[in-house]
Amino acid sequence: MSFDVIRGKTFEISADYIARMRGIADGIQRIDNHGGGVFLIDNAHQLFDHSTSPILEYLLEHIKEYRGRIVFIFSGYGDEPGQLFGRDPGVLNLVPHIVKLTDYSDEDLLRILVKFVKKRFRNDMQVEGGIDGLYSRILVRRLGRGRGKKGFGNTHAVESALLTVCGRQADRVCRERAGGEKPNLFLLTREDMIGPKPLDALNKSRAWQKLQNLIGLEDIKESIKSFFHRIHVNYQRELEEKKPIRVSLNQVFLGPPGTGKTTVGMLYGQILADLGLLSSGKVMIKNPSDFIGEYIGRSESATKRILTSAMGNVLIIDEVHMLYPGKRCGDRRKPDQYRTAVIDTLVAEVQNIPGEDRCVILMGYTEPVQEMLRHCNPGLARRFPIEDAFHFTDFNDNQLAQILDKKLKEQDLTATDLARQVASRMLSLARDRPNFGNGGEVDNILNRAKAGQQKRILANPPTELLQEVILEPEDFDADYDRILRAGRNCEELFKDVIGSEDVIAQLRGYQQVAEGMRMHDIDPRPHIPFNFIFKGPSGAGKTTTARKIGQIFYDMRFLLSAEVVECSVTDMVGEFDGETGPKVIELLERALGKVLFIDEAYRLGQSDFSIDAVNELVDCVTKKRFANKLVIILAGYEEDMNELLKANRGLSSRFATEIVFRHLSPEHCLVLLQQYIGRLGIQIPDLDGSPLGEARKAAIVQVFASLTKTASWGNGRDVETLAKRVIAHVFKSHTVKVSGSGGLAISFEELVPIMEHMLEERWRRGPALGQDH
Repeated sequence: MSFDVIRGKTFEISADYIARMRGIADGIQRIDNHGGGVFLIDNAHQLFDHSTSPILEYLLEHIKEYRGRIVFIFSGYGDEPGQLFGRDPGVLNLVPHIVKLTDYSDEDLLRILVKFVKKRFRNDMQVEGGIDGLYSRILVRRLGRGRGKKGFGNTHAVESALLTVCGRQADRVCRERAGGEKPNLFLLTREDMIGPKPLDALNKSRAWQKLQNLIGLEDIKESIKSFFHRIHVNYQRELEEKKPIRVSLNQVFLGPPGTGKTTVGMLYGQILADLGLLSSGKVMIKNPSDFIGEYIGRSESATKRILTSAMGNVLIIDEVHMLYPGKRCGDRRKPDQYRTAVIDTLVAEVQNIPGEDRCVILMGYTEPVQEMLRHCNPGLARRFPIEDAFHFTDFNDNQLAQILDKKLKEQDLTATDLARQVASRMLSLARDRPNFGNGGEVDNILNRAKAGQQKRILANPPTELLQEVILEPEDFDADYDRILRAGRNCEELFKDVIGSEDVIAQLRGYQQVAEGMRMHDIDPRPHIPFNFIFKGPSGAGKTTTARKIGQIFYDMRFLLSAEVVECSVTDMVGEFDGETGPKVIELLERALGKVLFIDEAYRLGQSDFSIDAVNELVDCVTKKRFANKLVIILAGYEEDMNELLKANRGLSSRFATEIVFRHLSPEHCLVLLQQYIGRLGIQIPDLDGSPLGEARKAAIVQVFASLTKTASWGNGRDVETLAKRVIAHVFKSHTVKVSGSGGLAISFEELVPIMEHMLEERWRRGPALGQDH
């Protein structure tokens, strides 16, 4: 029936040249030349993109010009006119009539499917259960779950699904023919229509077998198995024509680096494809930088483009927490609108609906990702529920050793048993390092060993270069046998430290405990103190002892390095509320595998922020991240440290091991002075064993006794200052004193005035200890 509103019957569609002004003009001209007609502007929502706005303006002008001759129809997505036309009132005035088309129902989709099957195969194709039977109904119900979602294709979705069905049939026919069977080419089976039974397909999946063969990851394997069991339950429910339990293919993978997240993600995607849950199953790996645009609007378009290309595939967004700047570490920055745009677009485009032909996996470190999901667009947490996340953990020592053996085999390398043991010990220590790389750390250690092996064999005679190359212990660790020398090293380290007998005995005791426990295959770490309180006066050797403890704990294979990280309370305390905690954590992470020496620690109780630092320290030292993974030493004056420990019971209980340093005795001060000047060959010949020599020695000791009673006396530090004055006196003297052995010397008569001059200086600075001004 014709209404005779316009004279012409010409019909033009603009879809192929929507972005070309000339093409639209030509289409309008052709219609007008034929006396009028209909001009359909398909995908009209694209016209409202900034880049195509001139085309829209051109169309609006011609709508007015050709009114009564050409009917303009705009077709596109949008539940409301404003979504299709934007906010331009001129468009709504010129195009006032809105016809809203709804998605087809399941019954409609079933009729379309039946029609397509009959037409494609000329009524020759049979379908198991009937062409409109159970399996056809299941197929269209799966399609119908996308109804209402932007991009749902209705008829196009049925066409695409039928192509997938035909593809499955072709694969089945090929397999059956290869097995000697004669399959019916005009039969679509249950497996063709709705895919294989999930558990059957899972057992046949090569990707599933590869996943099972991965070292460790037992919890992950069990979680994935449980997930696919739910998929199988839904398959059975569909056969009973019950609604499936809501299961999303999208996942969150949380864990430290090198634990297999990307590898598992790739296998997971292939398994989904093997089960017919994804049409392709290819894996796309993207980083936040791939989504973030340079200017407003670019982030949204980049995100949409990536999500569109990921249809039918797995999209892995690695280090996803970088999309959220976070609130940690005192971050006071304003929200990043470019990153926020990416997250908002993900929320808008990714739906947790069954049958969605796309899997998005968010990957990152546990705490940052959890923070992101708590604080950013709440829709993201609904689409990627954190409670269903797959949690990857650090590999244990045995698993790291297996990974090492696997990589040695893959690279055709050989290592001696002792070399493998040394490598395993190094990996065990390396896990204390921040951002321990797990499998990546194995690669690093192996690469260093190969470099060390090359250096070693090049140093050998040429005849040995032709022999088989084997990795030796020294290739992994040049100092691998240090534990055998640990006891001897302890005495050697303290040989020049005066009055250190008690400290040596205490530290040597730790070495003996560690040796004994290792002989019985017991890990000594939990039984050796890692937190110390050093109490004592200035210059009594606290810092020196801390450095030596670093070497001792390194020799005992408790630390990755003998390095000492020295800091003050200022380095731990923030300037603003909320900054102190992150500063303490950052400091602890920097000292992992080392010694952290906090000097003048008594200042930790002198302000609100410093008290925050104490509380954070008390909390951290018992956490798995830090406990027994670094040596922490709090040092300060005895009385002040006692007050600090009294004020905080938690600190006292966690730093239960004390090493108390005393003032050097006058006799020890003299011995230390002789050590300092003796390094440059200077002697005090007047202090021989004669009665006169003993008397002179007693006189010098008496001056030292007076010095040690001054308020500012710094023990070893001041003895070193005195030694520098003695050395300067000896070398600037016009008549250098020579000892009987021909070396440099200073006499008793020269030494005492130098000491008395220092004593006068100290008296001027303040009274002796125990005296009033």
